[in-house]
Amino acid sequence: MMIGLKRPMRLALAMLAYVLPNLLPVSTAAADGREDSKHRVMQKNAELLLRVGSTIVPTTQLETYKEGPTEGRWTWIEAESGRARGWAKADELVRLDEAVPFFSGEIHASPADPLLHIKRAKAYEALGKPDQALQDYDEAVRLDPSHAWAYNWRGLFHRARKEYDAAIDDHSRAVAVEPGRPASYLDRALCYLDRGRFDDAIADLEACLRLRPDDAQAYDRLGWAFYSKGQADRAVEYCSKAIQLQPDFEDAYVDRGIAWFAEGEYDKTIADETEALRLSPEDPFAFNARGWALSAKHEYDRAIQDFDRAIERNPRFARAYTNRGIARAGRKDFDGALRDLDRSIAIAPDRPRAHLNRGIVHLIKGEVTRAGADFDRAIELAPNDRWLRYNKLIATLMTDPAAACDNAARLLGEVGPRDELGVYTAILGYLGARKSGRKDDAARFIEMGEKLAGGRAWQGHLVDYLKDRADERGLLAAADGPAQQTQARLMIGLKKSLSSRREDGLEDLRWVRDHGLSTDALYPLAVQELRRLGLAEAQARPTRPDA
Repeated sequence: MMIGLKRPMRLALAMLAYVLPNLLPVSTAAADGREDSKHRVMQKNAELLLRVGSTIVPTTQLETYKEGPTEGRWTWIEAESGRARGWAKADELVRLDEAVPFFSGEIHASPADPLLHIKRAKAYEALGKPDQALQDYDEAVRLDPSHAWAYNWRGLFHRARKEYDAAIDDHSRAVAVEPGRPASYLDRALCYLDRGRFDDAIADLEACLRLRPDDAQAYDRLGWAFYSKGQADRAVEYCSKAIQLQPDFEDAYVDRGIAWFAEGEYDKTIADETEALRLSPEDPFAFNARGWALSAKHEYDRAIQDFDRAIERNPRFARAYTNRGIARAGRKDFDGALRDLDRSIAIAPDRPRAHLNRGIVHLIKGEVTRAGADFDRAIELAPNDRWLRYNKLIATLMTDPAAACDNAARLLGEVGPRDELGVYTAILGYLGARKSGRKDDAARFIEMGEKLAGGRAWQGHLVDYLKDRADERGLLAAADGPAQQTQARLMIGLKKSLSSRREDGLEDLRWVRDHGLSTDALYPLAVQELRRLGLAEAQARPTRPDA
């Protein structure tokens, strides 16, 4: 069973810091941002000085902030984007509900100043008035068409509205008028990442780094691009470079943790996400990623706690619901898993992985028709994803072995020699052929499985057992970890159930049902086989919580 994780891409704020003597009494509650905010505010000027401890940080990002407590002429503010917080001078801020008239007055005094239109556009955006915002962005571009920054601001507006083609067009214009401006390449790269154009994103990020070699955000996004291309080792390399340049870069720890997961380094994922949470204790993405790794280590109760925290901080975090549902399935709480997966799909109905995982849970519960509908919807959303069709193949094997045999042959025509999915597809085709009495096809499938197994030791053990070259004791001895133990017991039980003495496999199938890894994609086959034999007298009970 696959766990969805991909997180939204967040801009990291790059700021220049100056260390100054401590000028303010530090309120612990204010410094931690724990007091209730009073108003939403914006900065009046192009640059805002934020005081954080004994450091003054100037930022030119036009942000919307939540206002907190005051200390004399200073006010504590936190950017709604989460990218900045600190003390600011109160007279350098304007309340959001007063921002439009304030900037309109500034524009009346200096109508040819494009930055004032950008500021008012940002106010309109924050107030939920995109049409008025776009008018001001357009006016800023008209007033200053020869500089990149106006195009970039309008591009960021389009990207926030998921109008990626318009955003790419604006950032491309920015690159054309100022090819030496690194931020334009970075902003366009983010749009390319959103669109799944990873090679274009990589080219822009490399261009940004040629112009600005110490840009930690560019290295982090470069890592994410390579991760998205399936090159997790390079993702680790570039995210590590980002952390080297900016040791408190929380996003880079989150991203490197995700890349470590793809490398199977679950403990390193947990370490990186824990560090991210030390830097940003409220980040739902870090909780989700750490829970993902804990779930992969079968520490389901701890994983559920992290998913709970992610959902508390973002109640519409669809992927966290999906992942919590998978963790509940791991505990064999299938009803709870369905509730979470239903919620995930209600929030984000076009995510194929949620439909896939709900389909798997339906299979386990014996709801084959519902499972098929979920698999069909997942395949409709991602027609080139072979993993989805593999899981549909499992469902077909449970209801129509002859059709499963034919479908396995088609799927095998698409997998390459290095694709691990090929061996399991061949095994499913073999089982379908055996169940439907097609002995010659069964022999061809198992020969193909042997060829595809190559140097994969575990898959080779499975094929050897099905070919009678190894006995069940040898297969069980070779099984390392819960997933392989589950698959070994399943193959033993299914092979025996195909013999004349079907009851011989009951003990192994019951073991899979009650003790096996229920997040393994093959797990439903054991439960269904027991049902077919009329012996699924009790569904597996939830596992006991971790001690």
